[in-house]
Amino acid sequence: MTKEEKRKAENERDSKLIENYLAGDVSAFGKLTELHRETLTRYNFSVLHNMEDAKDATQEEFVIVMKVMNEGKYEERKRFGGWMKRMAKYYLTHVQRKKALKTVEVEMMGDVKDERMEDERRSEEEIKKLKKAMKGLPERDVQLIWLRYWKKLAWKEIGMLLKITENGASGRHKKVLNKLRGRVEWSV
Repeated sequence: MTKEEKRKAENERDSKLIENYLAGDVSAFGKLTELHRETLTRYNFSVLHNMEDAKDATQEEFVIVMKVMNEGKYEERKRFGGWMKRMAKYYLTHVQRKKALKTVEVEMMGDVKDERMEDERRSEEEIKKLKKAMKGLPERDVQLIWLRYWKKLAWKEIGMLLKITENGASGRHKKVLNKLRGRVEWSV
């Protein structure tokens, strides 16, 4: 059997299992997951470098696949295995981004309490106003401000942490500052 014939047979097998699952045969989804679990776990491990995290990610990805299928949003276009891998890539990117932002958030909570923006000439009241105004901002905007002013990171570093370009970080910063200017009245 050639590679192409093997792929075609696998695709037909997966299509039949998907069809059976959507028709109500729950065991068909179990078979589908068993057929793709090892490949998907290996892919997740290659990204995460931790087998337990890779196994957890695989489970989460299968839950997402089941949800997509149950909602009728799965469109069979190409190989199911390839689709799973692309979906896993998006999922892992989301997880890693969330993890990086959580790390930043935890660090931020400690530093905001300890540091007083020494090089800025702002009173306690103004810092409170700024914190209050920032509470209304999306989490990502708060993190950008924190990275720029409390951690004093360059745009390139901020972009890497937030998974956006250097120019994207700078542009977003300008928009956030404009939002803050509208919310805070400085007494300086």
